[in-house]
Amino acid sequence: MNLDEKTYEQFMEEALLKLPLYNKEWSDYSLSDPGITILEYLTAFTVLQQSKIYEKTEPIQEALLKLAGFVRKKGSCARVLLSAKNVTEKFVIPSGQQFLLGELVFETEQAMVISYGKITDILCVDEKGNLFDCTELTKEEPRFPVEIFTEKPSENMEIWFFMNDIPEQELIYYVKTESLYKRNSFVSEEESFFEKPDFAFLEWECYTRDGFVKIEVQDETQGFLFDGRITFFLENITPKMIKAYKRRGYIIRAVLKRADYDMPPRLGQITGFLFEVCQKKTGSIVKTVRKNKSLSIYSDILEEEYYKLYKKTGEFYQICSAKDYVVHRDGYGMYTFIFEEEQEEILLTAYTKEFMYAYELGTVYGYDNESIELPAKHIVEKDFSILAEQRKEHGSQYYLLYPEKTDKSGFLYQLEKEEGRIHILESGELTGCKLYLGGMAQSMGLEGNISAGKELLPAGYETGVKFINPAPAKGGCYEESMEELLLRYRQDIKTVHQAVCARDYERIVKNIPGLCIDKVKAYKKAEDNAVHVVVRPSMPKPEARLSKQYKRMIEFALDRHRLLGTAVILEQPVYLPVHVYGKIAVREQYTNAEKIIQHTIYKYLDYIHSERNFGEMLKFDEIFSAIEKLDCVVSIRNLSIKPAHLSLAALEGVDICPVPNCLLYPGDIRIETETMI
Repeated sequence: MNLDEKTYEQFMEEALLKLPLYNKEWSDYSLSDPGITILEYLTAFTVLQQSKIYEKTEPIQEALLKLAGFVRKKGSCARVLLSAKNVTEKFVIPSGQQFLLGELVFETEQAMVISYGKITDILCVDEKGNLFDCTELTKEEPRFPVEIFTEKPSENMEIWFFMNDIPEQELIYYVKTESLYKRNSFVSEEESFFEKPDFAFLEWECYTRDGFVKIEVQDETQGFLFDGRITFFLENITPKMIKAYKRRGYIIRAVLKRADYDMPPRLGQITGFLFEVCQKKTGSIVKTVRKNKSLSIYSDILEEEYYKLYKKTGEFYQICSAKDYVVHRDGYGMYTFIFEEEQEEILLTAYTKEFMYAYELGTVYGYDNESIELPAKHIVEKDFSILAEQRKEHGSQYYLLYPEKTDKSGFLYQLEKEEGRIHILESGELTGCKLYLGGMAQSMGLEGNISAGKELLPAGYETGVKFINPAPAKGGCYEESMEELLLRYRQDIKTVHQAVCARDYERIVKNIPGLCIDKVKAYKKAEDNAVHVVVRPSMPKPEARLSKQYKRMIEFALDRHRLLGTAVILEQPVYLPVHVYGKIAVREQYTNAEKIIQHTIYKYLDYIHSERNFGEMLKFDEIFSAIEKLDCVVSIRNLSIKPAHLSLAALEGVDICPVPNCLLYPGDIRIETETMI
């Protein structure tokens, strides 16, 4: 028994039993005896002491879990793409522009130009110059999905995107797919244990005054296979409008350099000219500029006019008075602060009214485990900073301090984001200084992951422009709590990471990221003492087989997860037709009885499109019974089922037992009906 599991009563009982061994003259064990009173005090102290010795504090638990490879998942803000509709002319929105959806606040993280641009046409051009119009994808409600590379994608096919405008730096599209088959995503925690698919390679180009030039692209869709954004980086190029294929506009095109698709990409919609906003609510900002006479900023928060300027001198900042600089307001939220001379560094802090009243945080006293509460919780770490004021005879010195980073002052602190406090690890030379809020923003975690199709309203003004998100927001979450981390650890302990039984092999193959897997079966052959795994990919072709890429990726995954010394053999699926002949008496009123009977037989014979798996026995009596129960059937005069050949199946009486890697499917179905009057 551990000491921390013993109760006070158990400790007292043990002590009283040992008293005669130490002092035979002590015979009064009543509660009024002074010795017993002292013993009670000592026992209580022992219980408290042992509970502390065995206590696992949160930092200790976290350190132990880190040794096991488990660390807290960091919190992050949800991000969402917006499209602007009803735009008649270009306009600029500032950094920090807020967009509202109920209590949720989304913000831009940089100033952006909102354009009236749109995708006007999408064309697929094959090697022979044949055109396939895919413009349907640009509509708000497309009538039908489009196979953007046609039914047979081939190398050197091109997709031309025509646009009536084009931004100067960055262009974002969002692609929504409409695949007929479920494709495994790349979000699996075990993704690092798998090889990523490489079905296609697209080379992206933009037409400029020098012709088509290659451009840098970030493609989340993996060649139009997944929902996601495509970001085009257009810096240092000069797009030019041209006329081609009886259409006119700015052009970006994708050239299909490698086409090893398992199935043709099937799209539902493409939306262009998007911009990103982040779910957070900023209460204060910090901006710095080095080696300059001025600082320019475009942010809504400046309009509240709660701001302070500092200039750097050596290792610290000094606060500026209004006579040190001149302020120019160039428009809503557009401010420039100009000094007479070039400054080593200029620092600006700006606050909303709410945070200006709470920007003084407190004094650093320098004791152990010192914490200071902040005016908000669920804080965005990358936007957070504090200012420390150290008062000297010649004036105050200020230090800009970020979480878990130290400078020559020796000050070091941790930000407890979710609780809304800072934990001072080292006060250094700043003991006795005052702390002030620098930059800070709040997030609402998972609540920010809004679904697609919402209209967000711009804060601060009314407009006829509608801002709608064509895709769901992603990434919003709070930092993982200790309880959630422990739960994840316990679940991981129960999870089988190495393949031991057949179910493990099947689960691993079914969940390989990027693949479309229909059926899997793992089994053992006595003759070679190896694990055999047969896989059918999800493909339109009934007798689908594994491509070279599928085989490579599956073999890679199985090799990473198999037990040492276990041989694993990947097998191709084989298919066997089953022929049926029958004579059946049917009721007179059922004119379509033959079709009803054939449909029933098809359901039992079709292993490809049903839940039935490789090697499952086909039982004659189940088919016989199913036909016999049909309302249209009077009696079954004759019924026989047999495989097309016996190389892939064995007969066990009247039942058919296919080999372990075989799927059955309907062959020649001949049903003769006799109408009973």
